[in-house]
This record gives sequence, C-alpha cells and structure tokens, in this order.
Amino acid sequence: MNTNTAKIFELLEANDPQNRALGIAMIEKDPELLKAVNERYLPFVRGRSRDPLATMAKWEDSCFSESQQAMVLKHLKSDELDLRNTEDEEYFLVPILGGILASCCDVEYILRKANELSLFREGDSEDDASERFYNWWGNFIDVELLERLQKLYDEGPKEGWYNKLIKALLDTKDNDNQWTSIYLDHTELSYWKEDNALVRYFWIAYAFILSKKKGFGKDIVIDVFQSDEPNLTPLFWLLGRTTTIQVSYNNIEDRVVPKSPLGFESFVELEISSSERGILGEQKLGEIDNLMVVDNIGFQRLKL
Repeated sequence: MNTNTAKIFELLEANDPQNRALGIAMIEKDPELLKAVNERYLPFVRGRSRDPLATMAKWEDSCFSESQQAMVLKHLKSDELDLRNTEDEEYFLVPILGGILASCCDVEYILRKANELSLFREGDSEDDASERFYNWWGNFIDVELLERLQKLYDEGPKEGWYNKLIKALLDTKDNDNQWTSIYLDHTELSYWKEDNALVRYFWIAYAFILSKKKGFGKDIVIDVFQSDEPNLTPLFWLLGRTTTIQVSYNNIEDRVVPKSPLGFESFVELEISSSERGILGEQKLGEIDNLMVVDNIGFQRLKL
C-alpha cells in the first residue's frame, strides 16, 4: 500500500469532520485512490445508507460519532449481545459488521459452496456430507476470513475509528463465550428484520465471532421477547449449532426458520413462551437459486 493511500485512510477515519472532508476531496481527483477507498469503505456506505448506488460522497453521513463507536466497541467486548430495551443500537451494529465482512468475502459464493459440499454424493456414508462441509467452513472462517480481516486491519490507520472496530471484531477470537446468547426484549429493529445482503454479511460476522475455536457443538440462544424478530436468513444454518430460539408469542410462523442451503439434517429448537418447550423447527432444504438475494454491497460485486 502506498503512502498516499495510507494518508487517505487516515483522513477518512479521523473523528474530525474537516479531515474527512479533505480526504473525500482528494480521492475525487485520483482514480487509483478512489478504487482503494471503494474496496475498503463502499460496502459499508451502501449498506448503511440502504442505497445500492451510493458513492463515497455519502461517507460523512455514514460515519459514527465517538459515542456510537463506543457503543459498538462495548458490544464487541461483551460476552452477550444484549439489545434489551434498545431502539437504535442494532442500527449501528448491523451495518458496521455487515459492511466490514462485505469488504472481505462474497455471500453468494459462500451459500453456493455450502450447498455443493453438503449434498450427499454417491458412496457417501451418513456423516460424509456434514464433515465435508464443516471442514471447508471451519477453514474458511478461521483461516481465509481471518487473514482477510487481518489484512483489512493492517492496511488501515491504527487510530482510525473504522479500523478500531475491525480490531475489536478480530479480538473476539480471544473470547471463548462471545455472543453465544442474544437477548431482544422490547427491542425495535431497523436493519436486522430484513433479508438482504447487508444482513447476510452480518450473519457471517456472527459466524466469525462464534467460530470453531469455541467449538461447533456449542448451543446459542436467541431470546426474543415482545420485540421485532431478527431475520435469520439462510446463513443461520451455517452457524453449525443446535440452536434454541426462545420466542414469547403464542405461535411461530414458518418464516422464523428459513430454508437451508445444507443438504444434511439439522434443526433448531423453538420455545414458544415458557409453557411449550422442545418444539423442533425442522431444516427444509431450499433450491439454491431461490435462496439468493441481490448483492449490491459485496466488494466482489460492486458496480461503480
């Protein structure tokens, strides 16, 4: 990375709006700098703004204040993802984590590869398909994706606000119990209740946080009480766990458990209120082409 690129990243990730404005003015005059900036930041800008045609001109509107940065850091350092009685914290968590991951991987490739590896092949024993998938997925999450995130961090300014959040995501690998529980109680969701590319990249970030260093066998609990329901998306099935979703409503609609890209059997345990426990939400294999959504933010799919 050349000196000019490093300087631009430093300006864009400054907490001073005047420095950020100077950085934007500089990239408008240099196509090579603009290319590097787009690869690093544009997935986040487009996801946060909900505008698939957004440019770096929306960078200032996308930036987090110092208090918002502190809130995201607090959650990334906590064992639980506790969003009880909040209205806007998810509004920052989903776009920053989803945007960072959209700069490092391709969600459509992940789903298609998961489907290809998990389907039973002639001569497979009962566990061959799941072993084949989890071997690839564990290597992807804990080697390939870790290397890409580390490279993204190494290229950024150590004191940059965006880079500090990348570092906090990387540091979750040192916490063996990170985010195994998610609590929503009277929580108003903005981004997370949708199924789109940004939310799917957020689930990949969650898979990274939970990854096999903690063991694929650990349960996770998503506790939803009188709140907007998070959209699980097909990426949910790649978490590799028998998952309990506790929902306070009187019934659960089919949409709570999405169709799966995986060809082998898996399930999620649903608890409807405190009186009905152990209700199985069966995995239903979906036609892979029907599980895709338009991806306007992934760095490999950016159309400028």
